[in-house]
Amino acid sequence: MNEEFDTYDHEIITSTGQFENITTNFHGSLETAVETARYLQNLVRGGEGIPEAEYNSVLDRYLHEKKGIEENEWTKMNKFQQDVLQCIKRSVKRQNYKINKE
Repeated sequence: MNEEFDTYDHEIITSTGQFENITTNFHGSLETAVETARYLQNLVRGGEGIPEAEYNSVLDRYLHEKKGIEENEWTKMNKFQQDVLQCIKRSVKRQNYKINKE
């Protein structure tokens, strides 16, 4: 297979927020396009973070066992994981406030 003929023009759109994104244009193989898209997503999210199973365990402990987040877990999370957890924590506080108010 001749790689010269197996390359294409690509446009990768990466979400950086609810209504924001960045667009990247380049010429390369399909494999490179997938690798580049994953790389950009990790950059936006702040790195790899903790594995999904460990993250789910942290969320379950917080929501169901009412245990806090350990400092070492928090520091290993990427920005995206931290942002989601912060939203959940605020939601739990609002719900607890409403319950205690009644």
